[in-house]
Amino acid sequence: GMDSAWLRQVFASLRFSRDDKPGCEKEAKAVQKRLAGHGVQMHIVDCLAGEKVRGKIQATMQRCSHFIAFGSADYGEVTPTAGCTADEVDLWLNSVRRGQTERNIIPINMLKRGERHEHDAARFIFERGDMTLYWERGSTMPA
Repeated sequence: GMDSAWLRQVFASLRFSRDDKPGCEKEAKAVQKRLAGHGVQMHIVDCLAGEKVRGKIQATMQRCSHFIAFGSADYGEVTPTAGCTADEVDLWLNSVRRGQTERNIIPINMLKRGERHEHDAARFIFERGDMTLYWERGSTMPA
């Protein structure tokens, strides 16, 4: 199928910009581009894509080996939007990877100085001590 050109596929979970709050689209696109050079396709599903987004997210996740969390301070907030980051974490853990010991979550800690993760879903991911990567939001991507 269409996916065969890619060595593997991964799912990007991030906050999108809204009103006055910047999201992590810029960083996600940079990671997407870099991974593509290594044969890895990173899926960015825009949760503002409408009401069918939950099904789309789940179908996309099923094809992915890893879940990359772009951990800004507001990551994991429970919002009315279907497919918010809290929703994505829940779908990945309790549906896609259910019953599997290996969760394959790659957390990118994007906190700026003085910030902390404000929401349970983020704290769950970022306090598990998995391989956490660090990249302050708005700064250049680490090599």
